[in-house]
Amino acid sequence: MTVELILGIVYNILSLTYRVPQIFKMIRTKKVRDVSSKMLFLQSSSYVVSTAYGILENDWVWIVSSSLAFTQNVIIYILRWWYLRPGMPRFSFEKETQTLLELKIE
Repeated sequence: MTVELILGIVYNILSLTYRVPQIFKMIRTKKVRDVSSKMLFLQSSSYVVSTAYGILENDWVWIVSSSLAFTQNVIIYILRWWYLRPGMPRFSFEKETQTLLELKIE
């Protein structure tokens, strides 16, 4: 294996795993309000352009990694839409903290 190949593999592993904990946290806490839709749009646009570049260069590693990163953003878009829907119960830190304090006092 060449140094370039090893670096490419490490890059792809890191770039495809750094958002996974955030996705799981969003699912667990249902908190998505702080996720910037503008950031998601810009990042997704860069992945689309990156995938197109991979297609033009016939570079399957580039195509797959960009497509998978774009897919992660789609998951985040769906979670953001799902948890920000009207009628979706919202988590209130103040309300939950107050409830916990009342339980301790009793």
